[in-house]
Amino acid sequence: MDFETRRPFLSNRLLHLILMPTEQCNFRCSYCYEDFAAGEMPRWGIDAVKALLANRIDNLELLSLEWFGGEPLLAWPIVEELQSFAYGLALRHPQVRWSGSMTTNGSLLTLPRFERLLELGIRKYQISFDGSREHHDATRLRLGGGGSFATIWRNVLAMRAVPKDFSILLRLHVTRLPTCRTRARLGHTGT
Repeated sequence: MDFETRRPFLSNRLLHLILMPTEQCNFRCSYCYEDFAAGEMPRWGIDAVKALLANRIDNLELLSLEWFGGEPLLAWPIVEELQSFAYGLALRHPQVRWSGSMTTNGSLLTLPRFERLLELGIRKYQISFDGSREHHDATRLRLGGGGSFATIWRNVLAMRAVPKDFSILLRLHVTRLPTCRTRARLGHTGT
């Protein structure tokens, strides 16, 4: 990509923030590298994000907030507070185009919460699965144990029924299945 193609992305009239309201997660995936040492975003961080947005909004053409984690919905009050603030600013400044997105494991994305996020301008979601229900539930365990496929799938189906404009990117993690010997050691039965 040459400089002229990249020039629009270097504008100070665009602000794209990736916010991590918590590093905590309600899953303990077999491949996760996080140590979960950081908790929720502190009050000073929330206030700093609000100040940045308020100071920049008059000169923006595009404001984009992307939520990431850990599992961002474990810090729901922070997500709701900052998202409400940012979306409200964008609505009061008609020159600003808005984009809101979230990467989530989907387990806490219940229908009422999803509908609230739509009201707050989050229209793009990325949710991942680890293959079939059996494989997913063997690798994407809940913090307290047990699989997570059924809950995520139920939430995705409920989202699909909402007659509003949004998109879901379903990402599929592909890994090599363990050998029969490894599967036996892990307590798996069947083929």
